[in-house]
Amino acid sequence: MTKRMASMLLALAILIASLALPAHAAGNQEIHLYYIPEEYVGKVKLPSGARTSYQFPEGSSATYTIDGDPANTGYYRLRISPNGLVTTQKGMLSENNAVEHYTIRVTVNKNIRVVDFMIHNAKYDYADQVLDHYIATEITDDMTELEKADQLRIIVARDFDYQVGHPAWQDFIWYGGGTCWASTGFIVEGCRRLGIPAGMHTEPWESGQHANAIALVDGALWLFKSGYEGTKPRSSWKRAVDGDYFLGFKNQGTEVCLIRYERMFAVPESEKTIIVPDTYMGAVVTEIGASSPNYTLSFCGRETQTLRLPDKLKVINPNACQNAHLLTNLTIPETVTSIGAYAFWGCSSLKRLEIPPLVTRLNTQTFAYCDTLELTVPASVTFIDSECFLDTDITLVVESGSYAESYAKSKGLKYRLLGEATLPASLKHITSGSFQGTGFISIVIPDGALSIGDNAFANCTKLKRISIPASVTSISDSAFSGLSGVTISAPAGSAAAQYAKRKGMTLTTP
Repeated sequence: MTKRMASMLLALAILIASLALPAHAAGNQEIHLYYIPEEYVGKVKLPSGARTSYQFPEGSSATYTIDGDPANTGYYRLRISPNGLVTTQKGMLSENNAVEHYTIRVTVNKNIRVVDFMIHNAKYDYADQVLDHYIATEITDDMTELEKADQLRIIVARDFDYQVGHPAWQDFIWYGGGTCWASTGFIVEGCRRLGIPAGMHTEPWESGQHANAIALVDGALWLFKSGYEGTKPRSSWKRAVDGDYFLGFKNQGTEVCLIRYERMFAVPESEKTIIVPDTYMGAVVTEIGASSPNYTLSFCGRETQTLRLPDKLKVINPNACQNAHLLTNLTIPETVTSIGAYAFWGCSSLKRLEIPPLVTRLNTQTFAYCDTLELTVPASVTFIDSECFLDTDITLVVESGSYAESYAKSKGLKYRLLGEATLPASLKHITSGSFQGTGFISIVIPDGALSIGDNAFANCTKLKRISIPASVTSISDSAFSGLSGVTISAPAGSAAAQYAKRKGMTLTTP
C-alpha cells in the first residue's frame, strides 16, 4: 500500500468517525463516556450503549493534547494513551461533579481537529436507580397523591441520618445522610418523578437556613418535614398549609419576606388587584418573592393589573413579578434597595416605571420581554447587566453624565435625559405661564410652533437647554424671566436667535 493510499484511508476513517457522532460545536465531535467510582462498580447499571472508553481512529499516527492538562498528568477525569485510547479515571477532582467537559486536540500532519468529551459520573445514575427502586417498591398506584408524597417523607426519616455538609438529595444514597436540604430535595425529586408539583419551603434568614418540602397534592398544599437533626429514625411530620403566604422572618422577627404559596405551582388566578400588606403577623414587610435559587415564583397572577407594594419594602427578589402580562399599575417605593434578576420578565403591558434612588444595579433579564417600556434610571445605578433589557423596546430616562447614559450610548439604546421634554408636534402657541416653575432640564419646542407667551417658562430654575425652531416668530420679553445659565438653540437669524442676543443668553445654532 502506498503512503498516499494509506493517508486517504486514514482521512476516510476520520470522516466516518466524525459523521457517526453528534456535533458539540461547529466542527467538533461530542463523545460521552462514563466514569464509575470504585465503590459503585457492580452496583450501578449504565444506560444502554454507554461507554467507559473511546479509541481514536487515528491511533498512534496522531498526537493528542488534553486542554488544560497537556502533559496528560492524570489530574482530570480522563486520560489518553499514545495510541489514542481515551479512558476514564478517578483523577484528583471532586467526586461529586455530575458531568465534566474536556476537549482533546488531535494533530495529524499539522492538521488539528477538536473533540469534546462529556464524562458522566455513574454515582449519579446509582442514586437515580436507588430512588426509583424506593418508588417502585414502596409507592403503589392505589395510593392518593398525599399518601405518595407522605411515603417519601417516611422513607427519609426512617432510612437516613442528619449529616452536616451533605445538602444534595443524592448524599442520602452516597453517604447515608444529609442536611434538611437533602431531606427536602429527596421528597421534591420523588414527587417530581411521580408527577406531583413540589418545591422547597425555606426560611433563608436568621431562622437557620431550614428547608421543608411543600407539595400540591390532591388539590391542596401540604408541608413535609423530616427534621434537621438526629439519627434514623428521625422525627417528622406533615401538615396542611393554612394562609396565603409562606415567609421568612429576619431582624429578630421585626421584618418579614412574603412569598405567595400558590405562585410556586402556577395556579391560575383571575385577581386583577393585589395589595401586599405593610405588616404581616406583626412584622414589617420588607421583601417580596423568593430569594432562594430553588424557586421560580411570581408574586402576581396572570391577570393582575395592579400591584400595590408596601411602603417600607426594601427588596424585590428574583422572579417576583415574572410573566405578569397584564400588569400596568405599579409604583416601586423609594425605600427599595434591590431588584432581582427576572423580576419583571415578560411584563409586556408595563409601559412606564421609575427605579428608586437607592438601587445601585439592574440584574440579568430584570426587564426582558417587556415589549415597550420607558424606564427612569437614577444616577445611583452603577451597573446594568448586558441582558437586562433582552428583547424589550426600551427607552431609558437618565441623568446627564450618569452610568445609565453611558450604558445607553454604548448599547445603542434609545434614551432621553431626565427632565427633558419634547412638546407635542400639534402645539402652536405656548400660552402665558403654561410651564412656569416646572422642573424640566431640557425642552424641545416642535417645528410649527408660532409663539411663546408671558412667563411661559418663568422660574424654571432647573432649565438648562431649550430648542426653538425658526417657525416661532413671537417671544414675550418675560417668557424666561427668573432664569440663569439657559442655552437657547435656534437657527441663525431666527426670532429666537435675536431674542437670545438681546437678552444676553447663550446661543447655539444647529
